[in-house]
Amino acid sequence: MAGRRPTSRQLKLLNGNPGKRPIPEDEPEPVSGWPDKPPGLLVKASAEWDRLAHLLNGELRLNRADGPHILGAAIAYEAALDFQQKAKTRGLAPDEWRRFKTGERIQWDTYRKFLNDLCLSQGTRARAKTGGRGQATGKLEGFFQRRAARAAAKSAAG
Repeated sequence: MAGRRPTSRQLKLLNGNPGKRPIPEDEPEPVSGWPDKPPGLLVKASAEWDRLAHLLNGELRLNRADGPHILGAAIAYEAALDFQQKAKTRGLAPDEWRRFKTGERIQWDTYRKFLNDLCLSQGTRARAKTGGRGQATGKLEGFFQRRAARAAAKSAAG
């Protein structure tokens, strides 16, 4: 498909619909809830799965569709740590050491890409349009909320 990825119905309702194109009514809603952790994950990958899932759940952004991204991030995290540990072993030939470091770098890049897809990196979090409790907050609304909070704090203090 050429061009930009289509925006979901929920995002169009939150951000507005500047193109005034019709919003489909029959678009499926994402199913909220905790995705099932696949069996057979190793210890480090399982711990990273739990950490990412709790982080997304705390921000009220976790749904079942996030399962594959969390799984990919957890597996890439485990693989990067394994490459890192193997590269630290002594007595490796320079070519072997270089291959381990290249594999480690590739796994960390894959991990970062999965975190970007989950909006857990600094750059994507700064562009996210949701507030603390899943409510839409635009830049202007956020500015007015902070300004009102400061004014209320000044009037309470003085």
